[in-house]
Amino acid sequence: MSLPSDIQSQLKPKERVIEHQTIVEGVVYATNRRILLRRIDVDKKIESILYTDISSIDPTQSSRQIGWFIAGIAILAGTFLLDLVFQIHIPDLTYIVIGLISVIMIIVGFYKMPSYTLHIAGKDSVQISARHIEDIIYVIKKYRKRELAR
Repeated sequence: MSLPSDIQSQLKPKERVIEHQTIVEGVVYATNRRILLRRIDVDKKIESILYTDISSIDPTQSSRQIGWFIAGIAILAGTFLLDLVFQIHIPDLTYIVIGLISVIMIIVGFYKMPSYTLHIAGKDSVQISARHIEDIIYVIKKYRKRELAR
């Protein structure tokens, strides 16, 4: 697995990345000693969380992808407003394509995304959400248990 240079530079001797996953909040890398979290909202800052600092891992209520739902409704409503209010006529095929895309976006908005909260001693909790998050959570739990057993 090819790792970005900023992640490689964070690794200590004998530390290796076991699993990594793109999540809603950024990218999480689970090593044999800790978690490295690169958030999309923080510029180039990588958060390091030792497994021994994680007090618990709790599943949270799965969040809906509300952004997709809102965008689908907005596109659908905007298309009809163009025709009804502004008298801008759109070809029938365009209506069909826009309608299908909007309906797909609305359906995607109804899907739930699994989410977990990592409670960290002395720090704010971290929430991670992704479609197939179970693999990374398994690795985190496994290596956390190993580190706590030491």
